[in-house]
Parts: sequence; C-alpha cells; structure tokens
Amino acid sequence: MQLNTNKAMDLLDINIVIAPPEHIAKKARYLSRQLKKQGTLFTLGRIDHFPHISIYMCRLPLANLEKAQKELSNITASLDPFPITAYRFRNAKRGYIDIRYYRNLHLRKLQQLVIDAINPLRKGALLESDLQKITTYPLKLKRMVEKYGYRSVGKEYYPHLSLTRLANQLTLPQMTTALQWQDMAFTVNKVGIYLCGENGTCRRLIKMYHLNG
Repeated sequence: MQLNTNKAMDLLDINIVIAPPEHIAKKARYLSRQLKKQGTLFTLGRIDHFPHISIYMCRLPLANLEKAQKELSNITASLDPFPITAYRFRNAKRGYIDIRYYRNLHLRKLQQLVIDAINPLRKGALLESDLQKITTYPLKLKRMVEKYGYRSVGKEYYPHLSLTRLANQLTLPQMTTALQWQDMAFTVNKVGIYLCGENGTCRRLIKMYHLNG
C-alpha cells in the first residue's frame, strides 16, 4: 500500500473526515464499482479507499499526531450529531466524480473547530502535491495553502463524497451508470482521521470518533 508519508522527515499526510453510516457507504461503494467500467483510478471499498467527506487534509509532523488525536477527541465530544443533505451529482475538475452536500452551519462549525485545533500542529508543512505546484498557484490560492496547508477552507469548502476519479475525464452526458444523489442524506455522528493515499483517498484508519461521545 502506497501512502503519502515522508519517513525521512517524520511527516505524514492525514485526512480528517466525516465517516458516513454503513447504508450510505454501501451505496457509495456500489456507485463507485459501477463507474469502474468507465476507466477509473480507484474504487471505494471496505478495507481500502474508504467512503468519506473530507473536513481537513494536511501534512503533519508524526510527533504531533497524538496531539491531533486528543484535539479531535475534545472536538467530537463537544458536538451533537447533525444532518447533512446532498444536492447534486458532479463530474468535478480533474475527473473526480462526487456527490455534493450543502455546507450548512453545522459543517462550517465542525471544519472551523478542526482547523483551529489542527492547523498549528502542521508547523508549516505542506502536502506533497502543493509543494510541487505552489509556485504556479494564483496569489489567493497560494496564500490559502500557506496559511492552512489546505485549499478548501471556509467559503472555498465544498463538502463532497468522492466516488472515484476517471483516468480520462468524461462529461456527464457520456456516463451510462444511473447515479442518484437524492437518497444520500444522513446524520453525521462519526469523524475519522485517516492516512491519505493518492487522489485524496483514505487508505488506513488511524482513529474514529463519535460525536458527543
């Protein structure tokens, strides 16, 4: 299993995510398998490429992982479960296929709490993908990445559940699989921290937390 870790520098790439309940994860895995025939770079599964909605992805010094886990434990214990609703199916940039969710007040609060607690623990570390390209970013994006180590923060945060990524990007009319988003609403009650793989995937669970518990 290839993970975005940098052992020489004692850094690891983590993804702090909403873990959907099993009935939603099952639907996501099914849709991901159906899309595989289109030619995809990953398929959601039970033991790898876990279904998730990212909250905050960053590169973290290994020495701060335990601190990050304690912060997440405190945050999740302070929050009650809350509902989220899907509103569209999307063929996103760079071939990603995802289901978008409304960025409601609860989601905004959750992300802000996570970033406030975890961002200082980065010690300025950047994800490998950003290290390679940051000099080419527009100024606004460059400042965002330098400040947070992540580009999807605040108003730029669009909660989504990625189903897969196409090897060769297709437009939606070319998709033959019947994809539904209307029944993908659920109540958020679990937040997990995972090691990242390629394409923003969650490859290995580090710790799972239950809201208000």
